Amino acid sequence: MSNPTDDTHARGDALTYLIDAPLGIAVGAARIAGRATDASVAFVRPIVGVALRPPLLPRRLWPQTAIEKLADRGAVARHDLERKVSDLADALVPDAVSALLERTDLAGIAHKVIDDIDLPLIIRESSSTVASESVIGVRLQGIYADDKVGRVVDRLLLRRNGRNTVAITEIPRP
Repeated sequence: MSNPTDDTHARGDALTYLIDAPLGIAVGAARIAGRATDASVAFVRPIVGVALRPPLLPRRLWPQTAIEKLADRGAVARHDLERKVSDLADALVPDAVSALLERTDLAGIAHKVIDDIDLPLIIRESSSTVASESVIGVRLQGIYADDKVGRVVDRLLLRRNGRNTVAITEIPRP
C-alpha cells in the first residue's frame, strides 16, 4: 500500500479524512469479500456440479440441460435483437448524419481551419524551397555541361592534358 505523496494527512485536513477513511473501509471489505468468495466457490463447486448433473438421472432430465436450452434460446433472441438494432441503426444513422450535415456550416469550418493553419504561408514556403532547389539543379547541370563541352574542345584542339580547370560539384546553399 503506497502512502500519499503530499502532507494532507499530516495537516489533519478533515475533508481528506472524510473521503479516505470510508474508501479504506471499502477496500478492506472488498478484500474480505473476495477471499470469502474464493473459499465458498471452492466449497460449493462440487455441490453445484452434483445438483446440476445428478448422477442417477438421465442427461435429458438434468437441470443443467434445461439451463443450456434456456441459454440457447436466449442466444437466439440476443442475435435477433442485435440484427434488429443493427437494421434500425442502418436506417436511422444516414438520415441523422444528413440532418446534422445540413445544419453544419462546413464552409465556415473550412475557412476557420485554413485561417488557423495559415495555408498561404505554407504554400509560399514550400514553393520557395522547390524553386531554390530547381535553380541549384539547373546551375549544377550548366556547370557539368560546360565541363563536357570543354573536354570536347580540348580533344578537337588536340590538347593532351586538357585545360587546368576544376568543376564545382556543389553550390553552397544560401
